[in-house]
Amino acid sequence: LLIALIILLYSYILTPVFQYTLTYSNLLKLIFLIIFIGPLAYLMGFPFPVALKFLNDKSEKSIPWAWGINGYFSVISVVLATILSVELGFNTVFIFAFTFYLAALAAMLNYNYLGDR
Repeated sequence: LLIALIILLYSYILTPVFQYTLTYSNLLKLIFLIIFIGPLAYLMGFPFPVALKFLNDKSEKSIPWAWGINGYFSVISVVLATILSVELGFNTVFIFAFTFYLAALAAMLNYNYLGDR
């Protein structure tokens, strides 16, 4: 949920920040980049390992599928995000990412709720 909320926040604030920092030196731009990307990248590193641990406890046979699905979407998302950002803008990519992270959260909560029945 925190990842989705940060992505939604970034969809509103990053464009003005980028425009404001256009005239800054490359070093200052790099510092802004680390400030904005670092926390989100850190948080994005948690869902897959946590899901693997969950699958190890619930359905060990699903782990290869999880790796395959993660690999597939890791490749597709980079290409699709690039195309969408060029054609529709970064904000559209942020909104898609927000939606997909919420869908993943809903799927996880639904599995936790229905999986024990």
